[in-house]
Amino acid sequence: MYVIKRNGMKQELDIKHIRKQTLPACEGLKNVSYEELELSVQIMFQDGIKSSDIQQALIDTAKSKVDVQCPQWTYVAQRLSLYDLYHNIKRYYSRPGSGDVYEKVTLELYIIRNKDIFSDWFTKYTDEEIEELNSYIDPKRDLLFDCAGFELMKKMYLAKNNGYIVELPQHMHMAIAMFAMQNEDKKKRIEYVKEYYDATSKLEFINATPINANARLSMGSYISCILTTTPDSTDGIMNVATELANASRSGSGVGVDITKIRSIGSAIGYNANAAGGKIPFMKIYNDIALAFDQNGKRPGAFMLQTESWDLEIFDFINVRKTSGDERRRAHNIQLCISYSDLHMKRAMENGDWTLFDPADVPFLTETWGDKFEKEYLKYEQRYQEQPELFNKNTKVVKARDVLQYHF
Repeated sequence: MYVIKRNGMKQELDIKHIRKQTLPACEGLKNVSYEELELSVQIMFQDGIKSSDIQQALIDTAKSKVDVQCPQWTYVAQRLSLYDLYHNIKRYYSRPGSGDVYEKVTLELYIIRNKDIFSDWFTKYTDEEIEELNSYIDPKRDLLFDCAGFELMKKMYLAKNNGYIVELPQHMHMAIAMFAMQNEDKKKRIEYVKEYYDATSKLEFINATPINANARLSMGSYISCILTTTPDSTDGIMNVATELANASRSGSGVGVDITKIRSIGSAIGYNANAAGGKIPFMKIYNDIALAFDQNGKRPGAFMLQTESWDLEIFDFINVRKTSGDERRRAHNIQLCISYSDLHMKRAMENGDWTLFDPADVPFLTETWGDKFEKEYLKYEQRYQEQPELFNKNTKVVKARDVLQYHF
């Protein structure tokens, strides 16, 4: 039986080459053995199999053996996947052959070869500092991941250039540390970089996804969450849509307060009952989350928020339901409702709660605490005395109804 190597050459299958992978992959782990792994995987071999397929078969076989009695197989699978990454990295940097990949591909080489995808953080460091940090890297920390964690790192975090992974795990940790500390006092900067590197590479501290995925790169945001408010105007609503698209494609999640958008049945200028309410715009924001994912690494993440006195509160809650009119559904956003102390007091007393059109009660979106309570009571009194001044859909419900419908 022969195999086709990654360079296209044919070679007789030699179990010794496979054992160079399986033996260290099982070393030091309880209840696993390289013999069992090799025996299980050989049934998948066929004449003309690619060496890369053999590697993947080993990984998949190790994964399949993970169970409650033998959880250590996940580390076998991780090591095999790691060795595969090492092999590909050596080929990418034209450093083939045996030997420590971190000695062949140094921090300096990694930076030089990928300057086009990095921001300018590396220019703040001298060659001597980069060499010192390279010598501080501990390759053994690559083994701290289990298989799921390592696969996630490869998919979402390790930097890619033209579709190829170009980054080793410890280079990622060190580059992020250098990026984070680039503007610190030069006398203490290297010490800070080492401290940061130690914390993240030992998995004592895990960076947020945008930091791991984008910090050090010229494209993408390393900000996890952005908060914004949608004004009650056509330009304001669509400007926020643009903000959402730009934030999402850069890798950030966004929280959007949409309370101010006037309710369905509200007037627009002199046109009575003209407004379509919040739901159509929630649908637009939902579709933006689908269209502008986070640099292809994960879906867009938006949370839309309104306040519990919002006239459309029940439609707002319904928007994620799987039944009903799909034109009024948005399944890819998260929802948040802000409850005031006054609402909770009314709920405890089983009291009434008035749902207003935000266009009729502009001060409620700008106040909180005692001032909010004062304004809310004032609007309730005005509605009782002059209901014609308010959206015709304004209604009074039990305060508990909103909570029960929500939860």
